[in-house]
Amino acid sequence: HLGVSWDAIRDIEKEYLHKHYARPSLKHVTPIAIDEIAAPKGHKYLTVVMDLKTGRVVFVGDGKDAAALKPFWKKLRRAQSKIVLELQRFANTLRNPADQLVNYITCEMTTGHLERFNNKIKTMKRQAYGFRDLEFFKLNILSPHNARYELVG
Repeated sequence: HLGVSWDAIRDIEKEYLHKHYARPSLKHVTPIAIDEIAAPKGHKYLTVVMDLKTGRVVFVGDGKDAAALKPFWKKLRRAQSKIVLELQRFANTLRNPADQLVNYITCEMTTGHLERFNNKIKTMKRQAYGFRDLEFFKLNILSPHNARYELVG
């Protein structure tokens, strides 16, 4: 109706998302969940880090290996955040389902919130019929999607 291309609209939205969500604060982040998702094209992956207290996505990295998290760990050190060190023990016990149950009982931590959010990301990809711009896709993941940050349960 306005004679504006979809690329121009995307660029306007991308600028807004970058301004408001590209640099989330990590200062008060303590318990986190980490998972990977398939990126829009081919066999590319993104690593997503969620603050389990607030439900905010605080980092989206390229790839699904340890290298994808290096920028996150640097940002976390600069923010002087106090990540719950139980997370490492939690990650080490994921190999055995019985250990998972014991760990949940002792730490009361689960990645369920992030798994639910991964479904939101998949829905977002389907509704957009894919994203041609990976940076725009990552910014959309960081934005709150008009949802409450606080997670229940």
